[in-house]
Amino acid sequence: MADLRVYRSMWSSPIGKVPAVIRVLVALELRTYREAIAQALQYEHPQAQVHPADPEVFDLEMMHLEPHVVICSQTTPAVRDGALCWVKILIVGEELRAVVSVRGQCKIVSDITLAELGSVVEEAEALVQAGEH
Repeated sequence: MADLRVYRSMWSSPIGKVPAVIRVLVALELRTYREAIAQALQYEHPQAQVHPADPEVFDLEMMHLEPHVVICSQTTPAVRDGALCWVKILIVGEELRAVVSVRGQCKIVSDITLAELGSVVEEAEALVQAGEH
């Protein structure tokens, strides 16, 4: 008979908890940015459910998906009240300026990078794993 500890260790995370499935909604006005950021985040976070969405159906997607993380061009009350973390990206001249909110605490980030967006997803994962959402 096979040792069950081997199978158990294959399916458990390092701390013994099942990893949280994070839902990410990317609703940027510029389609190329929206699709590229969604693909990059999905590649870097294969356990996450990353959904690109047209901003015209943004609030409907918010209700349907109930995302933990939202990356968008415009925030709405649904985003501010419903998402654990959100990032509002603005194009100002040649700079990508972002407002990043984690549990209601906002900061402004100039020239936000994909790595910084990925860290927002990781922060949401940690919060969900800790039972904060």
